[in-house]
Amino acid sequence: MSTIAELVVGGSPEPWENFGFSLLSVSADETRFSLGDVVLVVRQAFPPGMVSWTLATNESDVVGDITIGDITIDGVATHVVGQAEIPKIAAAGVGAIGCLGVDHVVIRTNSLDITCDAITHATGAPVKRVRDAGSGVQQAFHKLGDVVVEVVESPQRVEATHLWGFVVNVADINGDAINLYAYTATSQMRKSYYTTTAFNINSTVTGTSNGEITLSMSAANTSNLSSGRYVYDLKITSPELIVTRVVEGIVTVLPSVTR
Repeated sequence: MSTIAELVVGGSPEPWENFGFSLLSVSADETRFSLGDVVLVVRQAFPPGMVSWTLATNESDVVGDITIGDITIDGVATHVVGQAEIPKIAAAGVGAIGCLGVDHVVIRTNSLDITCDAITHATGAPVKRVRDAGSGVQQAFHKLGDVVVEVVESPQRVEATHLWGFVVNVADINGDAINLYAYTATSQMRKSYYTTTAFNINSTVTGTSNGEITLSMSAANTSNLSSGRYVYDLKITSPELIVTRVVEGIVTVLPSVTR
């Protein structure tokens, strides 16, 4: 069975440094951070966003067509290495942010069946669960080691199957305030991650030195919401125009009882 050894992203390493991820190494081409048992590789030659991943496998347990080296899994750029090639990074620590590890990685696709079959064939990891998220969005879940791989198909077509994002678990995100001087904040909620209709959430930086942001919605705005489950996130933009998503979650809207 394969595990995720590395996640490769493009853009500047600055946001990852600001959030306090444990620095492993810096070279002319890339900066590496510890995400628990997974290494985050930041390569500035690529634009911001996910680029590829590295999977580690026991060569004696190779399944399907997977081989050591560079492959694609339904178009997702993948580098495969033997387990013995992965350096031990536990001594790097959790960093100031207290990163405990990667919780899940998200892949966007136009065909849940094709992508999930490719993942299973390449890694040996079967689909654990399929979920109807509403509004035409379907999710399927694999498990690579301790990390969940979430595959998402939605009515909004994508140009190609690709790595979309990942989520990490932290020990105490409230203990690491960022100075938000000259930052701006924006927040929206939607019925699903991929629906076009969005509801703006008022986002105000109310404490620059202690990293405080206040979210609110007026009565006029909430009166237009139908009851049900929504997703939301909050993004901050630095003076250098670096955009970082700092929190995400689920909003449950309940109908009024008292009138």
